[in-house]
Amino acid sequence: MSAAITGDLSPVPSHVPTGLVRDFDYIAGERILNDPFGTLDELLDGPSIVWSPRWGGHWIFTGMLVVREALQTPDLFSNNSSGIPQRPGGVFGPRPMIPVQIDPPDHAKYRRLLAPVFAPAAVEIMTTRVRDTCRELIEAVAPKGECDFLRDYAQPLPTRIFLHLMGLPEGRAELFRGWVHDLIYRSDDLEVRIKAGRAARAYLEQLVAERSANPGSDLISTMLTSTVDGRPVTVEEAYDTAVLMLVAGLDTVTAALGFSWQYLATHPDVRARLVADPSLIEGTVEELLRVHSFVNTPRRVTHDAIFHGVTLKEGDMVLLASALANRDPAVWPSPGEVAVSEKSRTHIAFGAGPHRCLGSHLARRELTLSMREWLKRIPDFEIPRDAAVTLHAGTNMGLNSLPLRWSLK
Repeated sequence: MSAAITGDLSPVPSHVPTGLVRDFDYIAGERILNDPFGTLDELLDGPSIVWSPRWGGHWIFTGMLVVREALQTPDLFSNNSSGIPQRPGGVFGPRPMIPVQIDPPDHAKYRRLLAPVFAPAAVEIMTTRVRDTCRELIEAVAPKGECDFLRDYAQPLPTRIFLHLMGLPEGRAELFRGWVHDLIYRSDDLEVRIKAGRAARAYLEQLVAERSANPGSDLISTMLTSTVDGRPVTVEEAYDTAVLMLVAGLDTVTAALGFSWQYLATHPDVRARLVADPSLIEGTVEELLRVHSFVNTPRRVTHDAIFHGVTLKEGDMVLLASALANRDPAVWPSPGEVAVSEKSRTHIAFGAGPHRCLGSHLARRELTLSMREWLKRIPDFEIPRDAAVTLHAGTNMGLNSLPLRWSLK
């Protein structure tokens, strides 16, 4: 691990009551790397707000009530400069990713430009491409009787869709997959992340410059040919948007696919029900997102305040784990159980408030089509007994690999 960042214990600030301190490491803790959701569940058995002295020290809000309220109160909980741990300048430079790291009211000005690209009508148009990509990837592995689901399916699918949105050839897929691997999967090594960030930054800067000179019909061109506050969007703002698409658009779908297929591989009864009645797939996808919510959203306190009886100080960092909200026993009597049904239960796996995930419609479509097409072609599969399934934690938790095996008939 690089000496530049550390999960060692930090002094507890004077405004934090001793009774609220919990030694919880959400990035490199051995327990969360072995059982992420069970470890997070333990935080639900106690105060709704606790303090972790790891990674510079930060609050952790637990339960649906406080997490949702914080996400819906951006004037107190800012998404600008909100990383845990805080890394001045970041791996892509000092500017915020647009629009996610811009707070209201400016946030809406930029989000409005991208909303049509990810609206339900636009996603509907992309459905054939997504389905064809799913089928192509499945057909490539089905005759083999085995695969690493992350490497062979869960990573290539969103990467190819991202490349389409960016107007790039599919031949660039491995390049982007490598950058995302080092940026997300190596969250404990700042030097590796910086190297990957610099390489991706150089590529995206060149791409934006090319689209500025010769705009097309891709997402970056959409930004460059738009206006905000009565002026053209700048090259820098288009770049900042491209960074967001890279960081947020690839690994999130991969993580959701990984956790979902791990569950399906170990629950043959659920697979059988979905194969027999595909109308249950859409609701089950929502339940899998709820039960295996993997986003740990950081926020920064903008001013001194009392929140649910706890004193917060300006500059305090806050961790809002979607799993803590979506597995709250005060909301769901059996929070860790996946309910297989046509109707899904409300969740905030895609966040809440003004920064709610812009790409949620596309993500849902990728997940639903993946499950439909995979179960048609490979209805029975399992994780080999001798397989080692490891994962990474941090802002986006996810599996590192998922070996699967099935019989050839």
